[in-house]
Amino acid sequence: MALKCITPPSSLPVTVAEAKEHMVVSTSADDSLIAAFIAAATDAAQGITGRQLVEAEYELVLDQFPTRFPGWLCGEWLEHNSIELPLPPLLSVEAQPAVSSIKYIDAEGVEQTMPTADYTVDADSLLGRVYPAYGKSWPATRAVPNAVRIRYICGWPMGEATSPPVWTGPEAIKTWIKVRVATHYTMREALVQGQAVAELPHSFIDGLLDPWRIYKVV
Repeated sequence: MALKCITPPSSLPVTVAEAKEHMVVSTSADDSLIAAFIAAATDAAQGITGRQLVEAEYELVLDQFPTRFPGWLCGEWLEHNSIELPLPPLLSVEAQPAVSSIKYIDAEGVEQTMPTADYTVDADSLLGRVYPAYGKSWPATRAVPNAVRIRYICGWPMGEATSPPVWTGPEAIKTWIKVRVATHYTMREALVQGQAVAELPHSFIDGLLDPWRIYKVV
């Protein structure tokens, strides 16, 4: 299995102006540096939470579709036939389908695009899923690597009501990013000499991300 970013986010969750307001910085001399810190903090937040923060398109690559075995009950059928889509939330809006396409290499070695009527998208679960529509099943694929490619949209969208657009994700994640940026801006070295430095307790800062972490049960 592989996961590739096809269309990266067009914006970041926190703007340079928002970060500067948080840090009480009035000069524009360090805007590029602050923007780099925002990007780094966003990557860190995504790594900790297991989520895509700002809307982006990804491609999940698999060697084959799940295999259905006869005799499964309904719940077992859903569990074993569904494909989880990493980096929630799975974005589902009326004008833009959450799953852009499902392509596969058929038994004859020809790439096919699965009709949208043949699969169902679950954007309500914590981890988005896609599975065959009622009465349908996953098609047969050729036994080659990376035979299945699923493109989908995930992340919180940017609100279009303001200019510049404002990120619509959780305020707690946004606050965590601003605090992280402020720390990088104030302390730019890995080691500090001649100063006593105390880290704020976990519950105060990293606790902001706890409700949004994706815990994978193995």
